[in-house]
Amino acid sequence: VTSSLPSSMLSSPSAASIAQHKHNAAYYPEKPAAAIEDSERERWALFRRYLEAPLSELQGMRAAVEELPPMMLKALNLGRSWVLTLLPHVLSKIHRVGFGILRAADLLVVDPKSPPSRKLLAVPFVGKDVPSRASEFAHPDVLIGLSILAYRYDGLRESDVQ
Repeated sequence: VTSSLPSSMLSSPSAASIAQHKHNAAYYPEKPAAAIEDSERERWALFRRYLEAPLSELQGMRAAVEELPPMMLKALNLGRSWVLTLLPHVLSKIHRVGFGILRAADLLVVDPKSPPSRKLLAVPFVGKDVPSRASEFAHPDVLIGLSILAYRYDGLRESDVQ
């Protein structure tokens, strides 16, 4: 297979890999490249264990996790909340039975005083293909998850991309 790129570009490292190497060298100034890769693998393994571990096992990871910057710890906690509580709840809902995006025919049934967000975000349904007249999902994270899932199932509408 031939490439349209010049041979000098094929053999040289990409700008992204150079930037990543500089980032790693700044983050781990005393470690060789092989040690950086091993520590990165260990770090990702810790993140994964933290996201999936039962509450009783979190105490054992406390020392390693407390070394993380505050924003990273917040992101990990948000991810843990999503993976363990919100995602199973969102995936338990049935599309166009428990939630969905309003279609053109559904907009005729909707309360005219409802906010414009109801036309773009997922709404609860009371039965198969029957959206509720005025209610909305209360939890914003559930609303975002169900909206993403509804757009995944229904696809984007013409009015969504204009």
